[in-house]
Amino acid sequence: MVNKIIAGIIVAVVGVAAIEYFRQKIGPITLSVKADSASILAGGSVTFTATATGGVAPYSYAWNFGNGNTGNGNPVSETFISNGTFKTTCTVTDSAGNVASGSDTVTVTSVATPFLTASSPTFAEEGTTVQISGLLYEGSPSTGGIGGESVEFLVLAPGAPAPVGIGSATTNGTGLATISYTIPSGGPPGTWTFYSSFGGDAAKGLTAAANATSNTTVYAPLSVTVGP
Repeated sequence: MVNKIIAGIIVAVVGVAAIEYFRQKIGPITLSVKADSASILAGGSVTFTATATGGVAPYSYAWNFGNGNTGNGNPVSETFISNGTFKTTCTVTDSAGNVASGSDTVTVTSVATPFLTASSPTFAEEGTTVQISGLLYEGSPSTGGIGGESVEFLVLAPGAPAPVGIGSATTNGTGLATISYTIPSGGPPGTWTFYSSFGGDAAKGLTAAANATSNTTVYAPLSVTVGP
């Protein structure tokens, strides 16, 4: 009985020594973490992959996604609902109990609904140049416009079969885009409809398009005849 106990102790000691020997031979464990996307829209998912080197395989992986959620395994995917910047950290443990950690960061942008207005003069004379503008904003104009976006402008003249493009402009810091347009001489007189159009910008979370119209009444120049 004593011999069995002694033999067990020897085996245990040898096992610990062997683990320590291999740990020193293999080297310390290190970990790198990589997200498959550095930026996403809210509601999107990211896959994280951890790469462990050194230590004693096999490894176990524990994750903290920085948004209150945790996970296990490798690779792992996580869905981010709120906007912000999230640091996801992975902790790896090898079979000898050695621990290392690594992290990567993901930026989440809210999905926004853009709104657009159109503005043109109420009245304009044939042959004159007018200013056509569109205001791009999120929520309400008072919350501030959306700058750096392209707005397309079109016009539908009386009797024309369809609107035609007349130019584009980039919104300024207040969300305003403006172009100049010269109404052709000879009109025709009547109601001209101006369109402003925004196609969206998925990279900024502006996934929806927005359109607006404004009407201008065009009239012929006044003609005065002086009789004898």
